[in-house]
Amino acid sequence: MRDVLHPEARAGIELGIRTREYYSQTLFSPEVPGEVDARQLIAGAPLRLPPPLLDESGQGFAYLNAERIGPRVVYQLPRPGDILTGPVGARGEFTTAFLARCRQSNRAASGNWFRLLQQTAEHMPEDLVLDEGSEKNLTRLDLAVKQVLAWIVPGIDFETSEQNPIDSAQLSYIRDPSGTRTQVRPTHMGFGVSYSLPLIAAGIALSELGLLLVENPEAHLQPLSQSRMGIFLALVASRGTQVFAETHSDHLVNGVRLAVKNHLLGAQEVRFFYFTKRRGDDSSSVRELAVLPDGNLSAWPEGFFDQIERDLARL
Repeated sequence: MRDVLHPEARAGIELGIRTREYYSQTLFSPEVPGEVDARQLIAGAPLRLPPPLLDESGQGFAYLNAERIGPRVVYQLPRPGDILTGPVGARGEFTTAFLARCRQSNRAASGNWFRLLQQTAEHMPEDLVLDEGSEKNLTRLDLAVKQVLAWIVPGIDFETSEQNPIDSAQLSYIRDPSGTRTQVRPTHMGFGVSYSLPLIAAGIALSELGLLLVENPEAHLQPLSQSRMGIFLALVASRGTQVFAETHSDHLVNGVRLAVKNHLLGAQEVRFFYFTKRRGDDSSSVRELAVLPDGNLSAWPEGFFDQIERDLARL
């Protein structure tokens, strides 16, 4: 409980999940001893199975931790019950196996990603080019992931395989400046590629009623890729998937704003919440910022991604 509540908290926090078939409630209270397992506080009946949208079908829910799996020579295979946090795992550890299985089964992408990317290319032609085979390829999940990754991190392709004899999956990236299709181990590539791949796979796999939670989607990416990641998250949200992203990147925020300005996502469908620590105590205040149809924000409070202007003014 001490990790959930503020040390001086006088009121508790109540969290609940409700669907037509399922209801669960958890109470974090300052009156409960610090080491009590929160699962013991679920109201009503004992623990139940999660609602269908949170089960291992991998289409309803995905959570990605800020500390995701970086480059590895091999990746683990999921076991039954491992993927409650989503199809790729909370740290992206099952991404390689997930994509390999999608390729083997020809699993379809969730949503019309050709239309979404075509609209993006029409509004921002310098950012995205679709070839003649894109419409067919973008209907398959693993190929859609390849297309989006190559846009967010230009020039990157990948191959996956499931190695059942050694209970692992293998991933290799492809750099192809001369048409040689040279495969490169993930350990010889930057962390940004390995950190982005799980997020792209989860975003394309989720259903229209899905829920995506991600910490630091911009991690280890260059500014160009951070901006495009913001546009990608906006495209995921435009399909009806609810997206919650915690970010420290003005480039990612600007990518979302560009998506709004170019009519890829409605302004009323975006909210930014700016957390700032109050002076004189240990509490935080939260300010909600709306995005206007032209991509501007309803307000720009002090400390909200304004450091570059401050530094440039001093140079």
